[in-house]
Amino acid sequence: MKKAQIFGAIIASFFLSFGLTEVFNPVVHADSNKEIVFWNPFTGPDGTSMQKLVNEYNKTNPEYKVKNVSLTEADMYSKIPTIVNSKKGIPDLQIVHVERIKDYVNNGLLDNYNPYLDDFSDINKSNYVPEAWNNGAYKGKRYGVPLDIHTTFMYYNKALVKKYAPHALDDNIVTFDEIKAAGEKSQKDGITGIGLTWWKPNFLSLYGQLGGN
Repeated sequence: MKKAQIFGAIIASFFLSFGLTEVFNPVVHADSNKEIVFWNPFTGPDGTSMQKLVNEYNKTNPEYKVKNVSLTEADMYSKIPTIVNSKKGIPDLQIVHVERIKDYVNNGLLDNYNPYLDDFSDINKSNYVPEAWNNGAYKGKRYGVPLDIHTTFMYYNKALVKKYAPHALDDNIVTFDEIKAAGEKSQKDGITGIGLTWWKPNFLSLYGQLGGN
């Protein structure tokens, strides 16, 4: 079970994965070879929910029990490269945001699931949101299994939508084409739209478009 790499976990979210185990500040060890050390960035109400899930699982008297370790997101991600390089204290399981999968793989931080999936028939595409499942794979190998995916929502100005996109909400689905068309109409009146979404994907998108790697 102890390796120098971690099995991926993503999350479009978050995705779960099997992986690998000694954390410093404080150091966290598995109590035995029958325990899985699980790192995650759930420190709020989501942490309470995750701990409850872990407790319920451990009560089933499984062959491998789980030790839940909740860290702040920044702390977790800053520790992992150092720990993997030291080959000491690598967690068996970690939550990883989906946009970090590629970098994790390229830096040798993840093992893939391919050798094990045949033994778990329920872990397959039909049981997950397609986009979440697809993002768990990289270069033909699966590095993450979805845990959750964020809810998407949108605020809008009723007066502006009525004027520039009067039928966009008729089917309760707003498409990118409808947003683009509304923006083109509003620009004729000197009103320019700008996307206000999660800053990280915006930054990564612009960084990539400008040649960043």
